[in-house]
Amino acid sequence: MKWFGAAVMAAAALALALWAISRPAPNEAKARRRFEASSGPRLDAVGPRHLSNQTHHPLSIHGRGLKPGMKLVIDGPSHTELDLRVTDPELATVRLAGSRLDLPSNRSLGRFDARLVAADGTPIPGRAPLWVVNDADHRQPVAMACDPTLRRFFVASPSTDELLIVEGDGPARIASTGDGPVDLETFSGPDGRRWLAVAHRWDGTVWILSPAEPERAPVVISVGGRPTALSAAPDRPELFVTERTEHAVLRLDLSGGLDAPRITRHSAGVRPGPAAPGRDRIFVGNLGSTDLSVIRLDRNDSQRYAPSPETEIIGGHTAPFRRWIMGGSAPRDVAYSPSRDRVFVADLGPNIGPNPKRMEVSMNGGIEVFDPETRRFRRHVSLLQGVPEQLALDDAGGILYVTDVATGRLVALDVDRLVDGSTAEAARLAVLEFAPPKDFPLIRRRSEFGIDGRSSTALHSGPSELCLSADGTRALVLQRFTGVVSEVDLGQVRRGRWVTRTRFRIPGLSQQRRRRTGEVVYHTDLGNSRMSCDACHFRGHSSGVLFTKSEPLHIYRTPTLRSVRESPPYFTPALLPSLRVTARFVLSRNRYHNPDAAPRETLALDLYQQTIAAPPNPFRGPMGGLPDRMKLPDGSEASPLRGRSIFRNEGGCVSCHPPPQFTTDQSEPGRLYDVGTPVTLPVRPEMQDADPYRLPAPSLVGVWDHYPLLHAGGGGFAVVGDDQVRAVHRWPIWRVLEMGAASGRHGSMHELKPEGLKDLWAYLRTL
Repeated sequence: MKWFGAAVMAAAALALALWAISRPAPNEAKARRRFEASSGPRLDAVGPRHLSNQTHHPLSIHGRGLKPGMKLVIDGPSHTELDLRVTDPELATVRLAGSRLDLPSNRSLGRFDARLVAADGTPIPGRAPLWVVNDADHRQPVAMACDPTLRRFFVASPSTDELLIVEGDGPARIASTGDGPVDLETFSGPDGRRWLAVAHRWDGTVWILSPAEPERAPVVISVGGRPTALSAAPDRPELFVTERTEHAVLRLDLSGGLDAPRITRHSAGVRPGPAAPGRDRIFVGNLGSTDLSVIRLDRNDSQRYAPSPETEIIGGHTAPFRRWIMGGSAPRDVAYSPSRDRVFVADLGPNIGPNPKRMEVSMNGGIEVFDPETRRFRRHVSLLQGVPEQLALDDAGGILYVTDVATGRLVALDVDRLVDGSTAEAARLAVLEFAPPKDFPLIRRRSEFGIDGRSSTALHSGPSELCLSADGTRALVLQRFTGVVSEVDLGQVRRGRWVTRTRFRIPGLSQQRRRRTGEVVYHTDLGNSRMSCDACHFRGHSSGVLFTKSEPLHIYRTPTLRSVRESPPYFTPALLPSLRVTARFVLSRNRYHNPDAAPRETLALDLYQQTIAAPPNPFRGPMGGLPDRMKLPDGSEASPLRGRSIFRNEGGCVSCHPPPQFTTDQSEPGRLYDVGTPVTLPVRPEMQDADPYRLPAPSLVGVWDHYPLLHAGGGGFAVVGDDQVRAVHRWPIWRVLEMGAASGRHGSMHELKPEGLKDLWAYLRTL
């Protein structure tokens, strides 16, 4: 039987040899698998890949062979499945409810993985990351309103969709609101009763609630768009909502009844924010165009004004640089005095442009005084330290109150001295610091505060919102970091004395502690340099242009920090490799190294910046899809679908701005381009370092809300008159397309017909 065994062995050897001959080589097998995967359905990316779980987001699914019936599966700390709306084989969309992306409550940021399955459940090749910010478990008390007696007050948390109601010294009641309550206001209705209005950022509504029974069903007024701020007329049942998608102010006349408002629309500047109504006018601070709109309500006339070299600077290090003023800074709040016909604007002072001394730090927080009769900014009165946040005017008593979020202070100013330039330098009456609770964690050791000219531990409190009683004798101050609401007796303010007591402390702020520490670091000014991260990037977003950055020193736009974690490296031409390195570098420099950033601060600031996500796009369809047609701001109509085809093909845009974040930084950090973008604005060019260099391709996610665009802000701002920088172009995307078509270097836009450029504009508004 030995021969049988030998035969079997020989046959086996022969079969093995034949199999080996017929088997593909390893490289050939890999190539075949790649071919089979590439020729079939595949998931390439999901975007935007950095989002908040607080609200609904339209998501784009980029891939190949996409078909109806497929599902998007998202795995991570929680699990969800969504049906696709297929646009074409390479693009599908969904609308994702943030509530389906649950994270542990103490976790600020988490990774999820997205994949596709076919209609029969078969897995499809490809995975894509999603980074989710846990806003739903991070209470943020950022808006407050009070009744005239201050007995009852209300605090809104837009991240958690909550309204806290406090009466007397009692405990808080918590009521649910609409999606993203961004601002509150109490007002007198047509029936003479007091009512509470709540504006919502994401669902475009204003709720009217009874202050005594806020849990009852509200009157819901749809205003559309993205509300930013809310204000009430002092002597009539009217509300005003500033809205950012169309740069408008919506006037809600409620005289016919709360449920029958008459809504009129008024044009404002770019990204209108805080507003102060008068009898026949409203004064609006524009966060994008960094100027003040004066709107005549009777004839819908709107004009914009900004500081100029005629504006006197009183106090602070920028006072000697008046002649070099090139514009204004973002108005952080606005108040109007009808008895004196003056407007007061809280901001960082006039924007100092190129100058012989190469002074580049123009932040000098204080109060601008605007004269509506002469239409001029008369003066800027410095607070000498900190960053002003909100104003409250006691017009009868002649006192203006200012919260300073950066150093933890409340400042009282004499209104008549502000108005009278000869005595404006002596306008400050009193300063109150709010010490944080003893159990609140400090960003550094206690011994490192209040020395060498630094701020005290009061910077941890974060006073932001304040309300005055009807008689001007008391105030409530909301401290956003600690959650403390303080009651302040104002009876002795003109003698420089205050009496305070803690009225309430908002619960539930101890979750995500490192993120809260990073929030403190981001908004505050330990070195008393009048600079903070928030000073340049107000509310985490863009805010005009600055003459800054020592090497090279020229005019730059201040870019957004939304989804900044997705676009390293940072700064040009420095190209810092990570947010952590950037946080350490910028924080130390902002303080003039007094002191340098500590490791704990750097880590916290790094995390906080990673939680600044881009908002959901307002121009997508109900299922997150691209609309067939879109009405553009100039009144024309265009096709986002055709615009997408142009972006991917003849426009030549996708090579520099590929999905899902529409920047090569997502895959090739540090790749630079020269597309003819102006390196600076032509303001005293002999005083600028304008040597051209190659630039990164910025992310286009959320570009519908960015102002200005391009490296130096030329996609929005222009030089007018005597070296004044003004927001000349209201719609920066269109301005960039026009410039690209004219230059012949920015993609292939110069080859497109006008209707093709309009389609491209429509598509970019949906990113």
